[in-house]
Amino acid sequence: MAQVTLNVAGAVLRAQRRVANTKAAVNSVAKALDQQIKRYKSHAYRSERNRHGARAIDQSLEEISPGDAGPREDPSGGLETVSGLFPDGQIVRVKEFEMEPMSVE
Repeated sequence: MAQVTLNVAGAVLRAQRRVANTKAAVNSVAKALDQQIKRYKSHAYRSERNRHGARAIDQSLEEISPGDAGPREDPSGGLETVSGLFPDGQIVRVKEFEMEPMSVE
């Protein structure tokens, strides 16, 4: 038997499976939790979009349009790469910074 309970931002995600093989029970619980997490994330993103309304989505589309894709200089000093607008949990942008190696000390 495998039982997992997760507390995620006030929501409790729980899964329990009874299988003779321990490894199979853990894999089954992981699959069940994965489905619950996907459901929770999609609900959270939908709620956030509804709170901000369609106006916020239109503004974000204007800010990051497909013509903006590619590297550009970020005011904070790093190089920002804009990949596009994907509000459903996809990567929207990646920031890369040039760093110098640290000393051994």
